[in-house]
Amino acid sequence: MRQIILIVLLCYSSMLFSQDWRYDLFIPKYEQEILSESNLEKERETRILRDLSYIGSYQQLYERDVYLDPELEKTLKKHLDNYSIKDAKPYILSRTKNEQIVIINESHHRPEHRKFTSDLLAQLYDQGYRYLALEAIFSNQHSELTHYPENKYNLGDTTILTRGYPLMKPCSGT
Repeated sequence: MRQIILIVLLCYSSMLFSQDWRYDLFIPKYEQEILSESNLEKERETRILRDLSYIGSYQQLYERDVYLDPELEKTLKKHLDNYSIKDAKPYILSRTKNEQIVIINESHHRPEHRKFTSDLLAQLYDQGYRYLALEAIFSNQHSELTHYPENKYNLGDTTILTRGYPLMKPCSGT
């Protein structure tokens, strides 16, 4: 009987932590670890930027987040001869009045992109928009609808749809 109680307690305690502990192993905790020589050699730059974002190391993030493409630069210079700078929020809201779908691109490692989008939501709702689709929120809860592969390592947030909001942890997505 004692063995059964012990097994039940062990199983129960592992269920409480199953959503977070395995994923945390894959995310470096400290800036020094993320920017160590061995980590920089083995990880892709996008992973480095994402990890810096997760820990709030924005100065290092912005110093590393430089993308240079000579062909793109030439193309942009060609098209920017007759440009004018506009405030993005009023411009987008003026354009969305006559549209049915709005798609906003963002970099997963740039929190200001998500902040900008969240600042638009109330006014988009006032314009009649009622559906919000988000990328990079993990859930295997309804695989018959999403057709996502089985999540054998339980890296995703399996209770996000029941709870109704993501957690401030990597298990809910970027």
